[in-house]
Amino acid sequence: MLQVKTSLPKLPSGIGSAPYLTICVLLLSIFILSSSLLSVKSLPITLTEVIDDVGDLSAISSPVVIAIDGYQTIYYGPQRELVDLNTLDRMLEEEVKRHNRRFENTSPVVLLHVDRQTPYGTFLQLLYRIQRISSDVRLTYSNGE
Repeated sequence: MLQVKTSLPKLPSGIGSAPYLTICVLLLSIFILSSSLLSVKSLPITLTEVIDDVGDLSAISSPVVIAIDGYQTIYYGPQRELVDLNTLDRMLEEEVKRHNRRFENTSPVVLLHVDRQTPYGTFLQLLYRIQRISSDVRLTYSNGE
């Protein structure tokens, strides 16, 4: 073994770095092999039809806004109408039906705005109810300030 003279103090090392390097090389090789087997062509992409009417196009891009604050108060729509869970279900189902009449086989985008102080169980219950009715849900949050 090669001895190198140095002025630095020798540190005690209980574990060598060789096992870590072996694991890293093994994980890297697994990643390279698995990434070459996955095909980008297998991603499910749905393309929407082009609509000539600009008013209809804006209806697709405008989301249904649902907000819940730290006091577990639920607001619906851009006017921030106060609703309970049952009313929310009914209003969201009506919106989905209205959207499906105008645009076949699409679901309206639901923007769920959640206050950071909202209890996690309440958030999950609300998210579950929304996902049952509409499949395209996007989340935002605020600090409650």
